[in-house]
Amino acid sequence: MFPFVNVRRRNLLAVVCLLLVACIGCGSGPWKLDVDVASESLETSLKAWKGGETLAALEQKSPKIIVSDVDWKAGKKLLEFKVKEGDSNEGTNLRKFVELTLQSESGQPIRVDAAYLISTRPTITVFRQETE
Repeated sequence: MFPFVNVRRRNLLAVVCLLLVACIGCGSGPWKLDVDVASESLETSLKAWKGGETLAALEQKSPKIIVSDVDWKAGKKLLEFKVKEGDSNEGTNLRKFVELTLQSESGQPIRVDAAYLISTRPTITVFRQETE
């Protein structure tokens, strides 16, 4: 009675099957972390901050890096940084720990321990997390 229903159902089934094959064929899905790109993106971001660049400037570069850091956003100056050992690869994100040296309002250096969660797909993101 409604032959177009069967055609739509077959087309939908074909699309779903193709999507599943594409995801499974990738081995680890479309959001697999590129550890080297993640590490380089954190370094690039911190060097940009130390160099006086803005968060918006990183979004204009290629590849685009979206960064979220409360101190950077607040306009604090980064004097030094040291990436620590002990990365945590979570499959789609990399967590890295960094010792930041910020300039206080009085001009004195302040040491801050920070953790960053970095993703490389679909867009490179570097998000600072609260540390305990």
